[in-house]
Amino acid sequence: MEVVEPGSLDAEVRRQRGRQGIKPVNHAQNNVAAIQAQSDRIRTLKKQQEEAAEAAQRSRPTSAASVRSSGYASPHYTPRRASLGAKQSDAQSEFGRSSSQAPAPFVPVVRARPTRDDGDAWLKKDDYGCVPQYLIHRQLEMAAAYAEEQAEREAAKIPDGMRLLPEEERLEMLSLLEASRDELEAKIRALPFITETVSQKKYKAGLEARLTEVEAAMEAFEQPHVLVPM
Repeated sequence: MEVVEPGSLDAEVRRQRGRQGIKPVNHAQNNVAAIQAQSDRIRTLKKQQEEAAEAAQRSRPTSAASVRSSGYASPHYTPRRASLGAKQSDAQSEFGRSSSQAPAPFVPVVRARPTRDDGDAWLKKDDYGCVPQYLIHRQLEMAAAYAEEQAEREAAKIPDGMRLLPEEERLEMLSLLEASRDELEAKIRALPFITETVSQKKYKAGLEARLTEVEAAMEAFEQPHVLVPM
């Protein structure tokens, strides 16, 4: 098998076409001609665009006077005087609103500086360690209410026809009974050791009976509550 190189194969094809009268196509020359034609079209189009831009530039007005005389006005053009007048009218209206709606005067807020507390200031108060007054009043009210309740309970225990002896009268009666007891005991001690007569025996028995009554009465009046007939 014979191996044919690519270059020799192309040359053989061209020779065969030449023998048949077929002229080979020159692709390189055709490509150069196509590129040259494309460049010519681009230059022509660019030139047309530049000429149109220059014509538009020459026909465009250059001042406000030419605009007024020609009657042409660009949609983006605004006369300077009109803009200045609008600004002045806006400033005047803004000044009117600001003068009619004047803001409130500024009042600075001064914050009190926190005072330093060493933690022992409350120990230096005049009433430190004392019972508050409202607690004292409350205790007195509670004590009065309790005493009144107790008095009502004791009054409910008193039988009909009897009364509770006041404390002053009870103490006074107890003092009288003590004096009477001392007097009876002194009389009994003054009697002779041996009583022989009937009158002496009777007198001694009377003193001893009265002493017994006084001691019994003293025992009754020594109680905190004493009931006596009304």
